[in-house]
Amino acid sequence: RDNIPEQARLKGELMVCHFAKNPAELRHHLRKKLNEEVREFLQSEEPIELADILEVIGAIAREKGLTMRQLYRMRDDKRKEKGGFEMGIIWEGKTI
Repeated sequence: RDNIPEQARLKGELMVCHFAKNPAELRHHLRKKLNEEVREFLQSEEPIELADILEVIGAIAREKGLTMRQLYRMRDDKRKEKGGFEMGIIWEGKTI
């Protein structure tokens, strides 16, 4: 997160950090961060972790040239076509 180095500095802590050298490095680290945040949510079930996941998703969307509004519209379109997850239907991975 962008403010963490400054917050650490204000507490007298030093952090080793750098700006991403190129889009590929940023892409790599955003995907690692997404995995980390998902793991943290799966372990803790804390709603704040969902907010962290959403923040990383927003950064990945921006990196792909999308706004969150566009991403939500895609989600809504897919929900209209295929439905959501409210009913609890579990697909068993086979068709008879």
